[in-house]
Amino acid sequence: MSIITDVQILQGQDRHLRPPLGYVKIPVDLRQTPEDLERVPNLDYVFVCYKTDKQVALVERDLLIFRRLNELERSIVPRSAPGYKELSEEARFLMTTYDLQHLTELSRTMREALLGPLGDYYIESRRDILSDLSCELYGRYLLPVLQRIDIYVEMRNQKEFFGELVD
Repeated sequence: MSIITDVQILQGQDRHLRPPLGYVKIPVDLRQTPEDLERVPNLDYVFVCYKTDKQVALVERDLLIFRRLNELERSIVPRSAPGYKELSEEARFLMTTYDLQHLTELSRTMREALLGPLGDYYIESRRDILSDLSCELYGRYLLPVLQRIDIYVEMRNQKEFFGELVD
């Protein structure tokens, strides 16, 4: 259930007037013009439009997710930066040159955005964005780490690992 945040009158000479962006038109003419007079010139139609807080909740969830994504991308340390050499050898080997806490916060924010009745509405209306974002996170942040772990396990099984990486 959502709350109506704004009501607006829509008036014009066309029965099929479009409501403003974000508004929903109630398809009942307040002047109760009969349909036989629909093509009569200079006939005005009056409709009521309303706006709910559903879009506000969606935009708020979008903003939180993109803010967390921005924090994660800002925490990446490129190889050319002087701070790259200060990273631990494990972080450089696993290619986790970003703050894992920001990745955890982003995943927690995405999970919380999908909770509750508005979460169902959010996933229905933002399915494409969530799919693209999930693929991007997997390909950019998770897959390289999993591949490096696989390489390490293979090296460990073949006894070709470096002494510093042994537990």
